[in-house]
Amino acid sequence: TGILCNLCEFKPICSEWAHLYKIAKLTPKKFKKEQGVKLVNQLTELNIEKKELELKIQLLMEEIMNYAKQLGISVVFGSDAKASIKEYESMKIPKKNSKERLLLEKLIKKYNKWSEVSALNAAMVKKIIKERSWPEKLLVQTEKLFTKETGKRVSVSRLKKE
Repeated sequence: TGILCNLCEFKPICSEWAHLYKIAKLTPKKFKKEQGVKLVNQLTELNIEKKELELKIQLLMEEIMNYAKQLGISVVFGSDAKASIKEYESMKIPKKNSKERLLLEKLIKKYNKWSEVSALNAAMVKKIIKERSWPEKLLVQTEKLFTKETGKRVSVSRLKKE
């Protein structure tokens, strides 16, 4: 798909648009019963419910933490369960290309410890291969070391109102 899709005459047979053209011909009654429409509508509703539930869970956990803090306890019991509250600190590494990150990298390299903390960034290597930004000989040899897998996913997005 791209910016030229609206000018394309092949949309009715394109895998990205064919279903839209198929359902556009249906009566409102048949449209609501069409399997694809029903499945996507159901998935959309469940995703909305999931987001609402995640928000409710977050708010409830905050209430439990506040309750426990008021009582000076670390475990709150219910009928058939308990909620344990653990407080911890985590260290956040400075953001990439920030002044602090550059200083950190320089410091680690100064003490010859870079090899202990650096790692191969798979996403970056994939991007480089896709963009063909390394010498071709290196790209060919690198690609030979990768295995290819086929995956599938379903993502839902709201249609824009026209």
